[in-house]
Amino acid sequence: MYCNCTKGYSPKPDAYPDPMCQDVNECVESPPDCGPRGTCTNTPGSYTCSCPEGFSNHGNSRGPCEDVNECEVKPPVCGPRGTCTNTPGSYTCSCPERFSNHGNNSTGPCEDVDECVESPPDCGQRGTCTNTPGSYVCSCPEGFSNHGNNSTGPCEDVDECVETPPDCGPRGTCTNTPGSYTCSCPEGREKEGETVDWSTDSDVECKLDLLNSSMSKTLSQMTVSSLLDVLLETPPDRLASKGDAVLQSAENLVSTLVKPTPTQSSTNFSTNTTVVEILSVGPNSSLTGVRKMVTANISLDIDLLGIAQNNNGSASVVFMVYKSMHEALNASFFKTEDSKYADMMSNVISIILPKTQNTTLPRPVNISIQHLRPVGLGNELWCVYWNVTAWIKDGCHVSANNSTRTVCSCEHLSTFALIMTVDQKLKSDSKMDVLNTVLVLIGLVFLTLAVMTFVLCRWNPRVSNVARLNLCVCLLLAHTLFLLTQSFLGQIRIHQVLCRILAGVQHFLFLCSFMWMSIEAVMLFLSVRKLRQVKASDRAGLHWKINLLIGYGIPLFIVGVSAGVKPDGHGSEDCWLKDGVVWSFLGPVCFLLAVNIILFLTIIITLQSTLKEARSDVSKVKYTRVLLLKITLQCMVLGCPWVLGIFSTSSPVLEVLFLFLTSQQGTAIFLIHCLLNTEVRRQYRVWWQRFGPSSKQPESETATVSISLTQQPTSTTTATSRVA
Repeated sequence: MYCNCTKGYSPKPDAYPDPMCQDVNECVESPPDCGPRGTCTNTPGSYTCSCPEGFSNHGNSRGPCEDVNECEVKPPVCGPRGTCTNTPGSYTCSCPERFSNHGNNSTGPCEDVDECVESPPDCGQRGTCTNTPGSYVCSCPEGFSNHGNNSTGPCEDVDECVETPPDCGPRGTCTNTPGSYTCSCPEGREKEGETVDWSTDSDVECKLDLLNSSMSKTLSQMTVSSLLDVLLETPPDRLASKGDAVLQSAENLVSTLVKPTPTQSSTNFSTNTTVVEILSVGPNSSLTGVRKMVTANISLDIDLLGIAQNNNGSASVVFMVYKSMHEALNASFFKTEDSKYADMMSNVISIILPKTQNTTLPRPVNISIQHLRPVGLGNELWCVYWNVTAWIKDGCHVSANNSTRTVCSCEHLSTFALIMTVDQKLKSDSKMDVLNTVLVLIGLVFLTLAVMTFVLCRWNPRVSNVARLNLCVCLLLAHTLFLLTQSFLGQIRIHQVLCRILAGVQHFLFLCSFMWMSIEAVMLFLSVRKLRQVKASDRAGLHWKINLLIGYGIPLFIVGVSAGVKPDGHGSEDCWLKDGVVWSFLGPVCFLLAVNIILFLTIIITLQSTLKEARSDVSKVKYTRVLLLKITLQCMVLGCPWVLGIFSTSSPVLEVLFLFLTSQQGTAIFLIHCLLNTEVRRQYRVWWQRFGPSSKQPESETATVSISLTQQPTSTTTATSRVA
């Protein structure tokens, strides 16, 4: 039996007579054509040609390996700018200038070289390199140029004075600066054949001409900044002579930067002499409510949307703070009283509405201004605006303030400032403050002793101390409130309402003191009239309830009327009465003093007549005479110092005398009605023996004193004990 083998197999020789088929290794016996780079691999009954990378048998595994042309692959393997070159089994990419395959064995795609990073070109000190496909450009800021070098040359300064000569006016001189230029004015210039000296304002006039001629052009922000400094760096004494023109030119110059906008835009910049913020809104603005603008520690609250509604939906505001203009337009342009001097407390601020037809404010603007220096006690702040030649305060007022800031509320826009007026006569004197505090404390101590004496002492039942007690209580409260107010004046003055309340309470208490003093004089007058009767009663005068109504009701009525007539009359810089209301205190005081004088004269005449006619008890007449002397002294101590206060500001001696007399009113009352009273001195001795540190007196002596104080005295003894 004989077997035929299929292709790729052959009979096995040693298997005869029963031959078997075995695989033929074509790669050895009859090597196929796998190409110069192919590799033959035997398989059962056949073979395959394996191709290396870059070669292919094009889908026929037994075909020869041929080179693959990678350059025909899409997308191009070398990128859009590269050139592909086929090589046996591979390819190379050739890149044009400024492109590179970045060292990928020449087979990577050609990509753009970022010259600004890998090999930074020279764009100049002010230039900015920007990469482009296959190249770069040098971007130059305003005032610099690469002078047409295909935008690849370095940025160099443009000499505006040569290439685009600016209009520096008929007398100005252009000077090129890096990125800009300046127009300078000569130190002196000829005018009608004369040479104007540097000390005149000719340089200011030249600069104003320069600015006015420049405003006809389209100015950049850098140019506006430069021109502002040219104008405002002029010495202050020369700026002051042309103050209004300088402000107007500066405002017009900044207004050239205002551009219309459909939504909103904001511009901020600072120069050597100014800080500027420009805010513009359009019909499609997304802003809501009142806008707060903050520049150089000064803030502005302005209803720009309300202004825009009155101007077809668009409006702009310029908020400008001058850094040194307050030295030129200083406080000497603010008119004050002869006894006061003014001091500048803020920078000069300009707020304008450029390119706006209807400039009416829908609501006042609020300007929060930081003080240049601390505000001293007794000083008054004024919100002012510049009116051609002077600072005036119409249309602006202080709405709030503290030691470091003041809020000015203004009904119009202009150039504003904050000015402080200082009364030279009210300058803080530490020695006087200490003296005042010590004297008032001494007076308060004796007032307290007098009140305790009138309350605790066992007085003769025929003696009425209602008027004296209420007088001392009112003085004690008034002087205590006065001392506290003056000690914390700086903190209280900030709160205007509290300051006014304290002034009103002091006004009321001092008026009550004078009213009770007058009530005591009236009671003495009624007692003297009783002496002329054959049987005079021991007590005379009005009922104590009526006295209370008069003593507190009339002062309350006077304070209420003065507050109603002039609501802001209470609350001066010292938390007392202002000049327009001070007569609501001095008027009643002078009236009561005049009434007391008339009563005292009538009492003296009545006592003399009664004593001659001997129609009454002589001891009572003598007692009444002593009491008249005491009340007269009391009236002088309480009343005369206030009259003296009208003239105390004209002399330091009178000021010290006024301070001493008013502070020692309680001391005088204690001396007159307590220490000079024999009955009170006896009571003091009893208290001292009972509670004092000294040894107790013998029981017999104590008993004697106690019996003498509790026994009902006869009319003669009573009169004698009450004389003192």
